Amino acid sequence: MALAHPRLALPELILAPFRLPVGQTTVLFAAVGALLTAWLTHLALRDCREPDRGWSLFAALAAAACCGLFAWCMLHFRVQDLPNVRPTEAWSYWRIGHHVFLISLMLAVTATDLRAYLIPDRIPWYGLVWAVLLAGLSGDLQIEHVWVDWNQEIPQIQGPFMPAWLALHPHWHGLAWSLAGATCGALGTLIIRWLASLALGQEAMGLGDVTLMAMIGAFLGWQPTLIVLILAPLCGLLITALLYFLRGLQTLVGAVIPRLKPTAAARGFLPYGPFLCLAAYIVILTWRWIWMFEWRLTRTADSDDRINTFAIRRLFGDWMALLLIAAVTLTALVVILFLRRIYKNLPVQRLSAEPRDDVAKPPAADVPADDAAKPQAAVESEDSTMGEN
Repeated sequence: MALAHPRLALPELILAPFRLPVGQTTVLFAAVGALLTAWLTHLALRDCREPDRGWSLFAALAAAACCGLFAWCMLHFRVQDLPNVRPTEAWSYWRIGHHVFLISLMLAVTATDLRAYLIPDRIPWYGLVWAVLLAGLSGDLQIEHVWVDWNQEIPQIQGPFMPAWLALHPHWHGLAWSLAGATCGALGTLIIRWLASLALGQEAMGLGDVTLMAMIGAFLGWQPTLIVLILAPLCGLLITALLYFLRGLQTLVGAVIPRLKPTAAARGFLPYGPFLCLAAYIVILTWRWIWMFEWRLTRTADSDDRINTFAIRRLFGDWMALLLIAAVTLTALVVILFLRRIYKNLPVQRLSAEPRDDVAKPPAADVPADDAAKPQAAVESEDSTMGEN
């Protein structure tokens, strides 16, 4: 059941950009995202006392592509539309601009983290304050309500359960939704940081990642934020495997063409912030399909069969299932990191150029028998004495 309540009315003027054809609206948001990203990246690099050297330009080009793709998917495929979330026409369109700003913030953080291995406090706090204030003022930016239980849905009869106060107090609902997402992102990242540091025996994540996830949670709400926290390590594993493959390829080609050197990203260590941002981008780009995903466990099962049909959205209405999934996920993460720590500390015998038995050794110099019996230090002492004489 969708919420029906009075919301903040916006002038018809703000809908003007969306009266344009889809292609022109897409280009408009791509240009806005590129300009925002260039400015934010320049500010972030200046805070880190790092020279720009074209990073803001590269980030702006990436923003044009990412923001344009997101706006086109939102207008063409309605990738965030859910049957129980029906914002007004104005806020459904301006949610695109809201998330374009999030994409610009994440790309600025990604560029800075890759360039300086730092996340300046200014960027996440800008986004966090903006997201919380606008969510409270609009009451209509959520992509899923702060609490909804899909386990109580009866198709064709009643929708999922939602508390009555959500419809009565939309602006408080928006504020609670955004704060719940920020809290979930910060606490979840702190727990992962502590467990990862414990398993690796060293600091695994910085506090910048904590504020970054708080910002992302304030934009998305707590349900998408949990999915981001699950997807981010998978993104990290895939990209790390790709970089190892590219490093091996560069090493192989470099043996033939000596001028080719492995890139710094392939040789060095990768920060975790870009993986969090990539996972968040995937979630906002595919949210409708993620949330409404169903998997039939048997051939005869249908969507009404809750025993033989798995649905992601039903998990988020059951606290016991959520706690079980969180426990299993964190346990698997700790085991993987601990095995990585063991593997890293294993003694490795390096291949050295040791003399082989089948290779003829050079003949030894003739040494008098008396000198051969003396210690090497004594022989060197006698040689030095003779030199002085």
